[in-house]
Amino acid sequence: MTISAGATGAGIVGIEAGATGLEFSSGERVDFDPAGAPADLLQRIADGVPYVRVVDGTSEVIESVGLYASMVAEAIRGRGVTEPVALAVPGWWPPQVVAELANALAGLGVYADLVNDAEAAVAGYQASIEPLPDTVAVVSLRSRLTSLVVVRDCATRPRAVPSPRLVSSEGGEHLDAAVLQHLVRGLTDLGDEIDVTSPETLRAAREALEQCRNLRETLSRSAMASVQPRLPGAERKLLLVRSELDELADPWLETILRMLRTAIEQSDEEIGAVLLTGGLAVMPVISQRLSADLGLAVHVPDDLRLTAARGAISLRPGPRRRPSGLRSWWHKLRPPHSAHGAEAPPGSGIPTRASALVQR
Repeated sequence: MTISAGATGAGIVGIEAGATGLEFSSGERVDFDPAGAPADLLQRIADGVPYVRVVDGTSEVIESVGLYASMVAEAIRGRGVTEPVALAVPGWWPPQVVAELANALAGLGVYADLVNDAEAAVAGYQASIEPLPDTVAVVSLRSRLTSLVVVRDCATRPRAVPSPRLVSSEGGEHLDAAVLQHLVRGLTDLGDEIDVTSPETLRAAREALEQCRNLRETLSRSAMASVQPRLPGAERKLLLVRSELDELADPWLETILRMLRTAIEQSDEEIGAVLLTGGLAVMPVISQRLSADLGLAVHVPDDLRLTAARGAISLRPGPRRRPSGLRSWWHKLRPPHSAHGAEAPPGSGIPTRASALVQR
């Protein structure tokens, strides 16, 4: 299959790069092989921590950024992309990490202009919905992490500020696991015999977690939903209401609130609103809770999957003289001497490793 930019933006293909796959501005999605990389690969890239792969008792040390570049390049080539590419990458990555990825992609023959995904989300939202205040906090709610980047100059050309940038290793997969645990407790209380320690149950858990993800998405649109987990010993169908999901999400919501309060305290710019991105932004309780607790307007794009990918197109510069793969604004930021995790505020609950990166 060949992907053409078509009407998505002046002969340019916009792509958003995530932990589990690529979202194309055309509406297509390409998933990475889940067995090909660790779940925390994006955090490893930010930290410069390699991935150790063990096959048949033999270990192999793999550079994380190189591994990710190969996954991205394979996905782009596999879809027959022939147009120039604007690739939105995690906005909380340090500039030198973005440069490393651009170089690694170029070494694989893929020349893309890398753009900050928080900037791209702002550009995409404003192009399709409405203007935003001059400075916003972009909160990305993903399957494997939650991140926050402050973006200024939204009315002209969105620009991410160097600090604060925060990321937590909690995401949708953690919430799905909490939902599954809640379902198992409910079934055992009703008399179903589920042995959570048996190999058979553990093997079935992956499919059951997929059910929980679908259940979570349904409850984001409806007040109630039913499910019968595909687990050995599960014989009953359970009815869940949205308030149960909201209660399970509360610890994660507290983490998001702490991140936002930290950003508001540390930011030199007055944050005028919050822009939510990522699949979990559809949960009504998130925007309701953030707005009520912080007194800020919370904006949610209509098409969460494609906002950043399409926004990246408008941020791509004109034709390049050489395929550097790196946008000029990265050079305007003075890169820190190292990518390191800074201490989170006492009692914040935010991890203090690179899974909670704060660039100061």
